[in-house]
Amino acid sequence: MSKRLKQLVVEELRQAYEGVQDCLVVNVERADGEQAVALRRYLAERGIRLQVVKNSLAARALAQVGMGEIERYLEGPCALASGGEDLVALARALLECAREHEVLEVRGGVSQGRPVEPGQVEELAKMGSLEALRATVVGALAAPLRRAAGAFAAPLSGLAGVLQQVAQQAS
Repeated sequence: MSKRLKQLVVEELRQAYEGVQDCLVVNVERADGEQAVALRRYLAERGIRLQVVKNSLAARALAQVGMGEIERYLEGPCALASGGEDLVALARALLECAREHEVLEVRGGVSQGRPVEPGQVEELAKMGSLEALRATVVGALAAPLRRAAGAFAAPLSGLAGVLQQVAQQAS
């Protein structure tokens, strides 16, 4: 590949991954033609792009957009997976795909410039969606406030009950 062609490929990859926060490296070496098409279709239905890359060019381009840590996972034939709602959705879709097709292996990746190990990808896939996690945090923060409001309201409701009984007796 000529030097000019390599520069063009690096520039294209840089533009494609500009603004991308989460990217995982997968090994699709064992996939034959039909399986590769099935993998791409499965992932595309979930809003995930799978792109086979030349490792050295991908490392150069991704370093320019703040994902230089991904280079440690770029060994041998691999592809980059990005997209989906968030890293949790991306990890879940890739691991479901790996279980179903048995030709995909997640090597690791980068999230917001930080490396993500393969074990972490599996843990992320087991987590709920980002919305569910936010709801859990909000619920945990709101619980003490609800208890405090209940504690303050209890004496007032008791007082209201006593006043109602007094009013009934007076009439």
